[in-house]
Amino acid sequence: MFCPNCHSEYREGVVRCAHCDVPLVVELEPVPEPPGPNVLPLVTVLSTADEATVLVARSLLDDAGIRYFTRNEQLQDLLGLGRVGGYNILAGPIVLQVRADDAEVALGALREAELIQGADDDPEKQQD
Repeated sequence: MFCPNCHSEYREGVVRCAHCDVPLVVELEPVPEPPGPNVLPLVTVLSTADEATVLVARSLLDDAGIRYFTRNEQLQDLLGLGRVGGYNILAGPIVLQVRADDAEVALGALREAELIQGADDDPEKQQD
């Protein structure tokens, strides 16, 4: 027996929850899982070793009201091996990602500011 409110389990014969004072049920209904962080796919709009470029890109996306996610930004100097080729080889370049439905506007803003090149470029391969 289970309480439908607090999900406490009781032995057979108990009919009310001691905490919630509601009738117990034989089986709990499955609880739907909350949506995960990747409900909408993320699209990489910038990949670079240049921290200044990332700061400008973040500012542009903030101004456009586009939420973004950065990867590897804090790891560049944390691992202790220093930077080779502009970034830490274990962490990789700094990657800026946006939701798929914001990608077109984000890419347009970054192209306009000349942080990335033409319309046919693959953002996954963008490196400054």
